[in-house]
Amino acid sequence: MAFRRSAIALGSLAAFLLSVVLSAQNPPAQRKLTKAEEKERDAIYALVAGAAANAPNDLSLTWLRDDILKASGNQQYVPFIVGIDASKTQAKGLMMYWRLVSTAAPPAAAPASGKKDDKKPAVPQFVYEGLTPVTVSAADGANARIGRSFAALPGTYDLYVVVKEPTPENLLYPQIARFELGPFSGAHTTLPILGMDVAQFAKDAKGKKRDFVFIVNESLRNECTEEARQLVYVVDVTNEATPFPVANFDVPEEKGNFCSRGGRFGAHSSNENQPPMYAKRVLFVTWFNAGVRAIDIRDPYRLKEIGHFIPAITDKTVQRCIKTPQGARCKIEIQSNNVEVDDRGYIYVVDRVNTGLHVLELTGAARSVANFK
Repeated sequence: MAFRRSAIALGSLAAFLLSVVLSAQNPPAQRKLTKAEEKERDAIYALVAGAAANAPNDLSLTWLRDDILKASGNQQYVPFIVGIDASKTQAKGLMMYWRLVSTAAPPAAAPASGKKDDKKPAVPQFVYEGLTPVTVSAADGANARIGRSFAALPGTYDLYVVVKEPTPENLLYPQIARFELGPFSGAHTTLPILGMDVAQFAKDAKGKKRDFVFIVNESLRNECTEEARQLVYVVDVTNEATPFPVANFDVPEEKGNFCSRGGRFGAHSSNENQPPMYAKRVLFVTWFNAGVRAIDIRDPYRLKEIGHFIPAITDKTVQRCIKTPQGARCKIEIQSNNVEVDDRGYIYVVDRVNTGLHVLELTGAARSVANFK
């Protein structure tokens, strides 16, 4: 929806078509819109065109505030906030559009392609326009707030604001492919590792260099109750439109009797920083009560554990409980939660239940898999 107000002076910005005396920057360079984006843009343009004709305001769109700030190049930067009644929409995601138009002259048309058979109408080039998804919660009710901004040079302009529910096509336009996990799986971390030379394919005419995404699922239940085991999966995305799985990694439960030790057992997260000594060679993954695992990923089709570290509990470690017919059963056990590495090769492991932060380094044969110089 959109609506219009009469012209006002700078310093009293009000709402959705309003006239202001402030600044305008040249329109930023924009990428070519997809068909879905063009459809959404055209729908919003129609709403803006209807603003003067009292288009319906069925989300109770209101102007709340603005700030006029100085910017470089004699510009003024204007952050503003609008409000909507989020209880009036079933959509968690909305589309917001704002447009700044000079009142001195009609907006210039986009240059034609020069082709005689070019039948597409020219798209107007406005002083400034923005189109972005926004997230709202029905719990916010009439108090939902959305903030955006624009910048401008001296002049008089009309400002339009539109908030509307997006079309299904618009919500899906960024998606170029989709990889479905199984019904018992839930991803926590997705780490792209691109341009990997696969040694076993070195003599092949094609496909010797490939792109992968490492998907780390998250275990959610204590003592392996009410869920399936959560693993690490490797997905080949060399052709990003057709991803497919090629390998997985698990920690054998029987090696540590992990399901009975207390707390969660299963994958949680990987490091994301990729310094030279680890990039395309070693990945670290936290496994809750099985600590952190170091994995040789040089052959993405055959992952191999090369080391692990399980911290000891301390007097600060907090118990984890499960429900049983006899009541709550609680155990004290570490829960290695997140892991990251720095550019020196140190490994940082944070515990979920107050056991603290551990700083590690690779040693022995595991260190030779990395590329320390």
